[in-house]
Parts: sequence; structure tokens; C-alpha cells
Amino acid sequence: MRKAVASGQFYPSDKMELKEKIENMLKKAGTKEEKKAFGIISPHAGYEYSGQAAAFSYKAISKQKFDTFIILGVNHSGYGNRIAVSDEDFEIRLGIAESDKEFCTEVFNI
Repeated sequence: MRKAVASGQFYPSDKMELKEKIENMLKKAGTKEEKKAFGIISPHAGYEYSGQAAAFSYKAISKQKFDTFIILGVNHSGYGNRIAVSDEDFEIRLGIAESDKEFCTEVFNI
């Protein structure tokens, strides 16, 4: 289990405060026309910096159903592999984000 290491730094550590903040950002995020999306690009800086921009992306796909999400991110430190795959579940302030272990095994052979 990968623990939530940035809680309280880039987003509120209190679960109810975080939920309220996300709900408010989604309410402000108007979308024009809903279209089926294959993927989205969403910033991931602290909520104070890019949360509202991210809310537009997530609201645009909020009515779609997905079996699996693939999250691509950068190696911020520059150490280690340039590309990494994790089949660990992630602890987030609102619960557990479960990894699709079967997908990881099929696609990445881990």
C-alpha cells in the first residue's frame, strides 16, 4: 500500500475539508459539451495552484464509466527509472485507490 505522503501539504489532510474543497471546485467547473473521452490531461500541482484547472478535466469525464485509469506522471527527483509502473494500491484521503493488478500483469508483466 502506497501511503498518502503529501496530505496536508498540497491538499487538506482533513477528509471532510478535502471533500468540500473538491465538490466546490467541481461546481465551478462548467463544461460546454460532453464528448466521449479516451483520456484527459490534468495538472497535479497543489490544489491551490491547479485544482480548479484539474476540476475541469475531471468534470468533463464525470458521467463516463471506465474500467481502468492509467495515470502517467513524471519522475520529479530524476533518480531511478525514467518510467515506472506500480501495482500497489494507493491510500488517498478519501479512501483507497485500488490498482488494477491484472492489467499491470497483462500489459507490463509485473
